[in-house]
Amino acid sequence: MAKFCECTAGGENLGQSVCDAILASANKMLFKEKLNADGTKAGIDFSTSPFDLTAWNTYLQATPMKNRYLLGDGVDDYSFEMNEREAVETANAVSYKVRDGHIDVTYNIFGTKGASTKLFQKYKALECLDLGINIIDDKGQVAGVEDGDNLRLIPIDSMQVRYGAQLNSGQIAHVIVTFRIPHTFDFGTVRLYQAGTADYNPLDLRPIVDLEGEFASTPANTDTTLDVKIGIPSSKFGFDPYTGLAVANFTVTADGSPNAVTAVNETADGEYTLTLTSAVNTGEVIAVALDVTNYEMAPFSVTIA
Repeated sequence: MAKFCECTAGGENLGQSVCDAILASANKMLFKEKLNADGTKAGIDFSTSPFDLTAWNTYLQATPMKNRYLLGDGVDDYSFEMNEREAVETANAVSYKVRDGHIDVTYNIFGTKGASTKLFQKYKALECLDLGINIIDDKGQVAGVEDGDNLRLIPIDSMQVRYGAQLNSGQIAHVIVTFRIPHTFDFGTVRLYQAGTADYNPLDLRPIVDLEGEFASTPANTDTTLDVKIGIPSSKFGFDPYTGLAVANFTVTADGSPNAVTAVNETADGEYTLTLTSAVNTGEVIAVALDVTNYEMAPFSVTIA
């Protein structure tokens, strides 16, 4: 059974909390728009027991994208810097606090962990969103904000996610990600989710990778096969081929009705010939969709001439 640990609980007494968990260095970040598509407040409900990979995927693969938690991994050189509070001092040398200092969070993603121009582009897309942050630390604990007395964590309040890159000989050596936790945030509300023995370890979560697909040749009337190409968008010209797909990964429809794939032959890396149950016909819209764990591809289609 999952449990929560209140590591920043406080009172006026300064004795140590009986809670022994302390937030470790960040290992992964969960970025989430603060409001879902229906206007409700974002949050992960950990009351499901066990909280397995299926439970995690309801958040990591949620649709529409506004409801989805975007997992970023490869966190390195992580820093969490609290700035000095703002104060004014009177003529009598009495200092009054104006407001607490904000916190700047910075981390790096190095080339060995996937830093590239494509990754830079993906983080750039975050800067226009009103995001909150959940932190997964090196112990697999998930930090967030308590939401009443239930097992639900909402994202930590943050301001604009910013990005940068360190270049080496014209190539991106590492991507720099920064965001700011505002001075108004109350750290007394931070809680830690700790996975139980039957729960899925958050350290094993992997980001979703986008795939792209296209027809390698245009199908014609009465064809019973489709030639397609599947790959991963990359910094290379074109895309990297995705290999090893099988019948179970493909779904083909004709005008929205299934046309089952009976065989798949990988003719070259990332290039597949799909054998269909029925021949395609003039005027039909033939669509190809893909189902691969931790990958996502928008269906592609063609109208048969």
